[in-house]
Amino acid sequence: MAMYNDQEEDSMPSVGRRVVETGKDFAKAMARKVLKEIAKKLIKMLVKFILKLIAKLIAAVLIYFGIPAIIIAVLVILIGGGIIYAAIHFDWLSDTSGDTASKLRAQYTSAIEKTTDLPEYRPPMIVVQAIDNIRMTKSNLENTDIKPSLASSLKPDLTYKIFINVIETKVVWDDPNPTTGDDGETRDNPIHHEDVTIDYEDVNLLVKAHAWNRIDNITYHQEQTVESSGNTTVTKTFWVMDEACKTPPASSNSGPQGGTGGVVTGGATGSTHPFFLLYGSYATEEEKKSGVPASITLAQAALESGWGRSELASVHYNFFGIKKFDGDGHDKYVTYTTKEQKADGTWITIDAKFRSYNSALEGFSDHSDFLLKNGRYKQVLQEKNPYAFANGLQAAGYATDQEYGYKLRSIMHQYNLLQFDVDKGINPVTGQPYEDVAYSGPVGGGGGGEMTGCSTPNFTKFDALLSSLNFVSDDVQIAMLSIHEADESKSYLSTYNGKFMDAYRIISESKTSMILGNQQIFALTPKYHLSILRWRNYELG
Repeated sequence: MAMYNDQEEDSMPSVGRRVVETGKDFAKAMARKVLKEIAKKLIKMLVKFILKLIAKLIAAVLIYFGIPAIIIAVLVILIGGGIIYAAIHFDWLSDTSGDTASKLRAQYTSAIEKTTDLPEYRPPMIVVQAIDNIRMTKSNLENTDIKPSLASSLKPDLTYKIFINVIETKVVWDDPNPTTGDDGETRDNPIHHEDVTIDYEDVNLLVKAHAWNRIDNITYHQEQTVESSGNTTVTKTFWVMDEACKTPPASSNSGPQGGTGGVVTGGATGSTHPFFLLYGSYATEEEKKSGVPASITLAQAALESGWGRSELASVHYNFFGIKKFDGDGHDKYVTYTTKEQKADGTWITIDAKFRSYNSALEGFSDHSDFLLKNGRYKQVLQEKNPYAFANGLQAAGYATDQEYGYKLRSIMHQYNLLQFDVDKGINPVTGQPYEDVAYSGPVGGGGGGEMTGCSTPNFTKFDALLSSLNFVSDDVQIAMLSIHEADESKSYLSTYNGKFMDAYRIISESKTSMILGNQQIFALTPKYHLSILRWRNYELG
C-alpha cells in the first residue's frame, strides 16, 4: 500500500500547486492588459505632439518662403520621383545590351526545351535563331521582335514500343530428411528441390525519332546477366540499344551519298565483353592462319549472331551468317527466315539456307576459308588496317546492310577488339595505332551525305518551316550560311538532301563565307547586311 500511495502522490499535482499556478497566470494576464493600455496612451500623446510640431514647421515655412515656393517644391518632388521610378522600372540608367541578348536567348532556350524532354532531338538554338533572324530581316522588324515559337515547328515526332524484360529467380535446396521407397526401405539420399519464379517487366523504349534533320530507326538487342548468392540465382534478360544507334560518326569525315561515311568517335574503351573473352583465342589463331584480323572476325561474329544468342549460332555454330549455295561443297545446312536490304534502302524478308557446323571452332575456321576462297574478297584481304578491312567487306557485298561497315567499326571501338589482333592494332610501318577511316564504297540508295548510326538524313521539317515563312533561295542561303558558320561541328547541315539543294550547293561548294566577329561578308547581297549585323551584335548564336 505504501508503494501505491507514493505513486499516486507523484502522478497527481496537489491542490495547492494548482492554486499557485492559476494565480500566476491571472497576474500575467492583468500585467499585459495594464501595459497595453499604457502603451496606447503613450502613442496617442506622441502622435499629437508630432502633428503639432509639423503644423508649426509648415506655418514657419509659409511665413518665410511663401505659398508659391511650397507648390514648386512639391511639384519637383513628384516629378523627380516619377522619373526615378521610371528609370528604375525600365532600366534607363543601365547598359542593357548584354541583358537584352541574355533575355532573348532565354526565350529561345525555353521554347526549344519545350519541344521534347530528350535533348539530343531538340532543334539547335542556332538553327532556330538563324531562321528567325531572316524572318525579322524580311519583315523589317526590330532586333527584339523575335519569335521563339518557331522551334515548335521543328519538334521531333517520337515513336515508342513496349519491350519485355524477364527476371528469373531460381532457388535450389536439398531436403536432408530420410525417405522411404516403395519397397519399404529407408533411403538417406536427400531430395533435390528447385523453385523457379519468372517476373516480366514492361519497358517503353524509343524505336523511331523524326528530328529536324534526320530520322533515327533505333534497334535493340537482348543481353543477360546472372547473379548468384547462396542457393539463389537471378537471371535477368533485358533489352539494350544497339551500339551503332548510340555513337554517331564524326561529321567531318563523311563518305559519298548512300555510304556509311564518318569515323567512329572516341578511342578504345579498354573494356570488353564476355563473348569476346570466350571466342577471342579462336579469332587470333585464325588470323595467324588466314591473315583476317581477329578484330574483324570477332566484330562480325557478334553482329551476325546477336552476340551468340541466335539459334543459328547457339545450335548450329554459324556465327557469321554464311549462307549455303549449291555446289559449295558444304552439305550440312539449315533454313531460316532472314532480312535483306535492297539498293533503295528498303528491307525484304526471305527464306535462306545457312551452313551448319559441329563446333564453334569449325564455324570460325570456315569463316576464314569463306573469305580466302571467294574471289570478291581478294582485294579486301590485302588491307592491313582493320577499320579499312571492315569497310572493304561492305564494299565487296558481304552483307546488304548499308550500315554494315560502320556497325563493325563501332563494335571494334567499343570493345577494344584490336587487342586480339596479332599486331595489337599497331601499324608496323608507322608504329602508331591504326586510324579509323570513313566508308568510301559503292553508292547505295537514298539520302545524301553521311548516315549517322541508325539515322538517315531527312530535312522535311526544316524545309516545311522555311516554306511556311515564304523564304526564297537567297533567304535560305543566308540562313544556311549563318548556321554553318556558328556550328562548330559542321554537322547540322552536312547531310542536307531537301528541296533547297540549289542554295545548299552554293554554301557547300563555293567559298562563300562570313566571319561574324569581324564583319567580313563575302558574296552576300546588301539587303542581308542588317541580318549579319544583328546576329553579331546580339551574339545569339
